[in-house]
Amino acid sequence: MRLISCNAKFLPLRKADLRHSRGFSIVELLIALIISLLALYAVYSVFSGNERVNRTITSVNEAQVSGMYSIFLLRQSIESAGVRIIERPNAQLLNGCPGGIGLGGIPSPASLSLRPLPLVIAQRTVDASVYDEIFVFSGGASRHVDPLTITAVDTSASQFTVNSPFGLHAGDGVIVADASGCAIYRIEADSVLDVARTTTAISTYQGSADPEIDAQLVDLGDPVRHHFYVDESLSLQMAVWRLSNPGNGQWTLTETIPVTGSVVFFRAQYGLDTDGDQSVDTWQDAIAPWDYDTLLSADIAVIRQIKTIRVALVVRVDEPEKTQTFNQATRFTVLTCPGGMTCSTPTTGIQLNYAPGTAPGGMTYRYRLYETEIPLRNTIWN
Repeated sequence: MRLISCNAKFLPLRKADLRHSRGFSIVELLIALIISLLALYAVYSVFSGNERVNRTITSVNEAQVSGMYSIFLLRQSIESAGVRIIERPNAQLLNGCPGGIGLGGIPSPASLSLRPLPLVIAQRTVDASVYDEIFVFSGGASRHVDPLTITAVDTSASQFTVNSPFGLHAGDGVIVADASGCAIYRIEADSVLDVARTTTAISTYQGSADPEIDAQLVDLGDPVRHHFYVDESLSLQMAVWRLSNPGNGQWTLTETIPVTGSVVFFRAQYGLDTDGDQSVDTWQDAIAPWDYDTLLSADIAVIRQIKTIRVALVVRVDEPEKTQTFNQATRFTVLTCPGGMTCSTPTTGIQLNYAPGTAPGGMTYRYRLYETEIPLRNTIWN
């Protein structure tokens, strides 16, 4: 067996080998960095543009939904205005009651209206702009009967007897009209009916005085007042007031529901039937002789002229435009006067012009207009 020996030598690298094994130069690194930054900027620009469009679309959609919800809530409340109040012959009985909605309490109405006013429009100033506000008044008795007559009064037990086969429920608010005037009472317990359940019901009441025999009453059930108004933050609110103390007819604010924000215009008008043909022939602002104070003492025949309410609402989109691509004015014409009708507003309607760059912060915003007519169903039916 032979042994092979190997002598290993370490030879220096040649220049050709060094040329093939070197890294990137500074110039090459800078070029690659610039190309990467340009690609990153292009990706970011596409993402930023898509995000801006997405924010705008989302904001517009939110304004659209909020406006539609506002109109839905207004319609739902206004269509129930006057329940148990404007109905015949209840309205005839309440027509002799004194006024007392308490305009001085706005935005916190103080006293219960004993007048058959289903709805009242007033005005308030917010941030140097005039907005309308709407008070809706309705009852909710579970049993609809004509005005009842009190046949007996037990002052020691605070009970009266009425000629009703149905009776009254605990918590019901009732307006009693007698020789001394009108007063509000609250039923404290369900009526005790006679055996035959045909003629009388004994009810326990709470009030500031005892009613008289032969006085008539209207059962309002659970009376409620909705107050729609624009607050200092330009948000449309719905305040819900319910009867709390029947002795003095006071209301208690039970909740305030935010409806929508960024409201820049809110106006309402009465739709009147002045010729008795059951169709609206006049659009009337809440100004004399249809201002709040005048309506407090108006006769039922005048109140019954109110058949419809027209509402105009403009909502500003929350998200401002980030570029000048939407640098244009937004113009609306609201509450126009149709041909053949009488209107308290200009014949051409109210012109609204929102110039670009004049919104808060010098920004440009988009706007959405909602205008609708809402019939007072209880007035029409009666």
